[in-house]
Amino acid sequence: MGNFALVVCSLLLVLLVAEAFFAIKAARTHSRLFERYENIELCTKPHDDPRLIYTIKPNHCGANSLGFIDSEHEVAKPPETFRILVIGDSVAQGLGVPNGSSFGMQLQTILREEHALPNVEVIIMARSGYSTSQELIVLSDTGLDFDPDLVVWSYVLNDPAHPIFNHTSGDLGRYFFVPASHTLHYVHRKVFEMQERFAGRTCSRKFHLFLHCAYREQIETHLVDLGRMSQSNGLPVLFVIHPVFEEFDEELEGLAEVHRDLAMMAKREGMEVIDMLDVLRNENPDQIRQRPEQRDPWHPSTYGNSLIAAALAKTIVPDYLKPLAR
Repeated sequence: MGNFALVVCSLLLVLLVAEAFFAIKAARTHSRLFERYENIELCTKPHDDPRLIYTIKPNHCGANSLGFIDSEHEVAKPPETFRILVIGDSVAQGLGVPNGSSFGMQLQTILREEHALPNVEVIIMARSGYSTSQELIVLSDTGLDFDPDLVVWSYVLNDPAHPIFNHTSGDLGRYFFVPASHTLHYVHRKVFEMQERFAGRTCSRKFHLFLHCAYREQIETHLVDLGRMSQSNGLPVLFVIHPVFEEFDEELEGLAEVHRDLAMMAKREGMEVIDMLDVLRNENPDQIRQRPEQRDPWHPSTYGNSLIAAALAKTIVPDYLKPLAR
């Protein structure tokens, strides 16, 4: 019994030392992120739902009371209103473009003014850095409450990335995530890295190609979940695939194959697909993306957003709004 107690005490001591070590390491990382992103807590805060990790502060930095960059919307849908719900990440949020310039806002303007459809309402529920797994939670837990008539699902090729371990959320995931145990979190991260290496052992090392290859099974599962929500709620989904502007020249064919695979999976689940690669591939990349000098691979400029909005309207009006259009 004495030996057993000694072993137990030794293990507890090792765990306490490990927890203290990883907690100090996490605190240093947190401090570095705070210094790197001077205003990281100005617009964002931890989310009440730990699965979503963080949110934009309600009624701050252009956000509405739900923490989305959009105007306020009543939960109850007004009579004779056609609601379009836009789900996505920073591209759908309109990160980096002036207020009202996101493709969702421009889509609403086109439908109301050019097609004389004043009863069309576009609701944007997009948040910078969110992955597909988080966007599914936004749709099921919040979006469906607004009784939408159509979901525009904005898919960017980095969406399969893990919201904490892959660092594609601008480090927001790492900054706001608080593990129950720093030691277990370290173990979890190492297991994740090993699983990712194994899943991607035959994949290209180029980031977007690797993500789609290594996480294809997960992507397929997410699209099955989205298709089930669509069918069970009688809610059509327009699946929109965005291109990677930075890699138009060097990887166009490889990425085009990713687009075709995504389109095939989405159509199999009953969704209509718009591939923005077909819409934008002949445009000058420096005109349709933000910060061309920084080679921003994902975010469209105001002009790029206008092209996306026009392409959406071209599909939505005849397919979903024809009885209402003039």
